[in-house]
Amino acid sequence: MLAIGSPISWLQEPEDQLWHPCVPNRYDLNATSMPPGLDHWWIDNSAQFSITDFGIITNITMLDDGVYPLNVFVWDTLGMALHAEFTITVSNTTPVTTTTTYTTESASTTVTETSTLTSITTTVSTTTEPTSTPPDMSGIILLIIATAGVVVVIVVIVMIKRKRT
Repeated sequence: MLAIGSPISWLQEPEDQLWHPCVPNRYDLNATSMPPGLDHWWIDNSAQFSITDFGIITNITMLDDGVYPLNVFVWDTLGMALHAEFTITVSNTTPVTTTTTYTTESASTTVTETSTLTSITTTVSTTTEPTSTPPDMSGIILLIIATAGVVVVIVVIVMIKRKRT
């Protein structure tokens, strides 16, 4: 906790960033000053980046691969400034990963997709809990077809019963 009249300081020191090109990116900087508080932020490359009143940096243009050195300043309401230098490296080999897990009573399937601008890799893994007999299965499939203002709803009930022995 900062005491009243404490100098402006970083809550977390700014660090170099690795960004993906052709997508919106953001980096949240955090500084504090007690009281009277923060006044405004400034970034030296305003042709490609913007910074909000809350210290959030975003790219305002699509960025090519490369290294972008940045200087950022934040002032408090007393006119005291805090400065940081760091780089944003943009590379189309920076992977973007999404993971989705589907779980049923007897199995769990995880689909992980890692993509760059040049390739997509999908990995599917399934783990199954051992069971002595297959479970009864039932489900409802709801199919909605909408064309030219007409909506058709088809409901299909699927039931699979195991054979008792």
